[in-house]
Amino acid sequence: MCTLGIYLNSCKEDETFTVFPTPVWRAEANPDYSVSMTATVVLPANLATYMQPEDQMAAFVGEECRGLAYLVDNIYYLLIKGSPGEQPQISIRYYSSRNQYMYTTDAIITFEADGVYGTTDNPVTLPLSIINK
Repeated sequence: MCTLGIYLNSCKEDETFTVFPTPVWRAEANPDYSVSMTATVVLPANLATYMQPEDQMAAFVGEECRGLAYLVDNIYYLLIKGSPGEQPQISIRYYSSRNQYMYTTDAIITFEADGVYGTTDNPVTLPLSIINK
């Protein structure tokens, strides 16, 4: 995209990112996952502005979905399942239905039975990065 005006001759290519189909995330029932923890999170301001009811969020251990988020009053609530005694690292993925982009966090949560990550009064703002393949 070229910008004219004060900044004559300054051209910048539009950034393009990978577009993803709507994900079909499922947290499969697993009898080994008898304990859980909760995460109460919000999107960073730059993404919250464009949030849609059709957006999706889920918690993952590697590629395994361990919990789906539910949106209530701009706050996402996740119930993350696990096994007693395990402490895997949890990452969170967010799908924006508006732009069809996928975002992810690093492994930011250590699973802990009955653990709490954020609250309704103090939700954690997710440090999301766009996935570009």
